[in-house]
Amino acid sequence: TVLSPITQIRNVTSAALFAAAQGNVGKGANVFESVGLVWDDILKKTSDEQLRELQELQELGVIGSQAELQELRALIKEGWGTEGVYDKASRTKLGRELAQRVSRSEGADFLDSAGKKIKGVGKVAEDFYQGGDNVWKIYNYKFEQNKLRNALSKMEDGGEAFARERMEKLGQDFVSVDDFLKKEAADIVKNTVPNYNLAPDAIKELRKLPFGNFIAFPYEIMRTGINTIGRGLDELASTNKEIQKIGLRRLSGATTTFGIAPVALSEFAYAVSGVTEEEMGAFKRSLAAPWEKNARLIPTGRDKNGLPTYINYSYTNPYDM
Repeated sequence: TVLSPITQIRNVTSAALFAAAQGNVGKGANVFESVGLVWDDILKKTSDEQLRELQELQELGVIGSQAELQELRALIKEGWGTEGVYDKASRTKLGRELAQRVSRSEGADFLDSAGKKIKGVGKVAEDFYQGGDNVWKIYNYKFEQNKLRNALSKMEDGGEAFARERMEKLGQDFVSVDDFLKKEAADIVKNTVPNYNLAPDAIKELRKLPFGNFIAFPYEIMRTGINTIGRGLDELASTNKEIQKIGLRRLSGATTTFGIAPVALSEFAYAVSGVTEEEMGAFKRSLAAPWEKNARLIPTGRDKNGLPTYINYSYTNPYDM
């Protein structure tokens, strides 16, 4: 997952759909600014101002919570719950003797050096994988801030009364409109974009089962997908017209991303590739791999044998379920 270049690319491209589902497309935030901030962080070239911004985003819970990566880290760390057993064994006489033998062996230095290099490569790959997620979370955070800022600017008192009322409902003290914008935007991102830290302990424990795929990620897709629709409906039901516009935009983005876009892509592909929907259906039933029989396969043409070539859109679309 982390060391595959193709999966790294898919992680970035698929996360763009998290923004599309919120209607966060167009003027409102600059994705290249988000990329620059994350890239400088990976290369350890952040300025003092950038570092403060990243620390604030971390404290708000916006970044650093990619569901698949955090689940992988937990799996590697905990394994089958034997971490404590090995720690205990290392304190026994046998454990100490084994450690001494390894340290005296001729290949110990080589293994230690190789291990550090492998770990270093893995760390860089993890940073890029987390970075691909952070780019779109920062983008969404800034986009949500701008939507709210524009809405509040059109209210009578600059939106202060609205902000106070909202903070009271959340059980928090009102400090300033700017503070409200940061906390509200962070709350939206945490609850509409997959966040490993918000998955329940019961879901996280399921990762120890000896079968299945990532557990936290599909759970988070369902949680955030439902939250997106719920928040959009709440915003649309608001008595404030500017908030209603945000709700309409969010629901339009969700409807398009969840349902309209996949169908539109398929129909466009059938029209230009020369492959019919019936042919693709027959291919899926008889020749497709078992894991692709229920996937959305978008045809791109035919191979030399006349069979359809295609892209598995279900691998790219996190909302495919």
